[in-house]
Parts: sequence; C-alpha cells; structure tokens
Amino acid sequence: MLWHLRFTQRDLLNFVREKNYTEPNWPADYWPHTQAATAEDWQAQVEAVQADRAEVLKVLDQADLLAPVAPGKSQTVLRELLLAADHAAYHTGQLALLRRLLGGGDSAS
Repeated sequence: MLWHLRFTQRDLLNFVREKNYTEPNWPADYWPHTQAATAEDWQAQVEAVQADRAEVLKVLDQADLLAPVAPGKSQTVLRELLLAADHAAYHTGQLALLRRLLGGGDSAS
C-alpha cells in the first residue's frame, strides 16, 4: 500500500510537471509486483513519499493553481494537488488501521 501511495503521488507530480507525460497502465502499473523484503525497503519507500510530498508543496507554492495541466483535458494544477492530498490521506488512514490491526499499538506512536 505504501508503494502504491508513493507511485501514485509521483505519477500525479509527473502529470502536473511534464508536458510529454505518459500515463501508466491502470491498474497494473499502480500496484507493486513484489513484496518489500526488508525494513530498508520500507524506509526507502517512506523517504520517497516524503521527498515527493516536499515536491508537491513546492508546486503548490509556485504554480498557478488554476492553470490547466498541459497533457490533461480539463484538469487544473489545483485539482491534481487536491487529488494527491486526498489519495495520500486515504491510504495513510489504511496504513494506520493495518498497523493497529497487526498489533503495532497506538497509531499516534
């Protein structure tokens, strides 16, 4: 799920920033084909999500939010950033629930 969150967040960033954006295949490309094997794999995904989140915030701060996205049909930068935030919130909630169900304790810790 973390991999999917990271991939989709990056894809939305690419969509907003790249004029020659190529859409990945849904749903095959949006879900991992292998399981993360180590704690290092997990940490790398966490760091990638955080780095891309910083990039989302840069776009939010610097872009014309009502500008249309070049490769899109009628999407605006604001719509795509709201979609990224909504998607991240949804899956972060799922990850917190899984942690709790797997005995990881309070989701705030």
